[in-house]
Amino acid sequence: MREPSSSWRVGEHVDRYAALAGRLAARGYTVYADDHRGHGRTGMPQWNGDAARLGRLGSGGLRAAVRDLRDFGHRIRAENPGLPLVLIGHSWGSLMGQMVLNGHSDEYDAAVLCGTAYRVVGSINSGDLNKRHAHLGATGAEWLSRDPAVAEAFSADPLTTLVPLQKLFGMADAAPASRPPLRGRNR
Repeated sequence: MREPSSSWRVGEHVDRYAALAGRLAARGYTVYADDHRGHGRTGMPQWNGDAARLGRLGSGGLRAAVRDLRDFGHRIRAENPGLPLVLIGHSWGSLMGQMVLNGHSDEYDAAVLCGTAYRVVGSINSGDLNKRHAHLGATGAEWLSRDPAVAEAFSADPLTTLVPLQKLFGMADAAPASRPPLRGRNR
C-alpha cells in the first residue's frame, strides 16, 4: 500500500517549512506545498516585487485565499487518486484550514492543525502572554519557538511578514472573524 499524500498549507511562505516537507518525503509521503496568496516568492510578482506588501491577500481577500486552498486540494486529489489526503495547516493556515473543513470536511481524509486560534482580531487578546518569551531575544518573533534561532531566521527572512489581520484579510473579511464564536448552535 502506498503512503498517503500530504497537502500542507502554512503561514508566511513554503520555504520556511522545507525541513518538514523533507522529513515527510523521506518517510514516503507525497508532499505538496504552496505559498498562500500574496505570500513568499509567488507573492512577489503579485506585488511587483515590493516585499513590504507581502502578506496582503489582494483581490478577493480571505475568501479567495480559501478558494485557492480548496482548488489546490482538488488538484492534489486528481493527481493522486485513491490516496488519502491530509491537510496540515499552521498559524493562519490552520485558520483557513478550519474554514475549509467546517464547510467541506469530505474533501480531506485527515487534518493536522497547529498554532491555531478559534477567534481572532478583537475577540482574542494575548495581553502579557508573550512577556515570558522576552528574555529569549529582541527580534519580536520569540513567540514562534523556544529556539531563538527560529525567531532570528524569521526576522532575517525577507519573505516573512507580520501584517495585521485587517491588512492581511481586508476589513470585509476581518470584521466577521473578530466576532465571538456562536455557542450552543449546530451547523
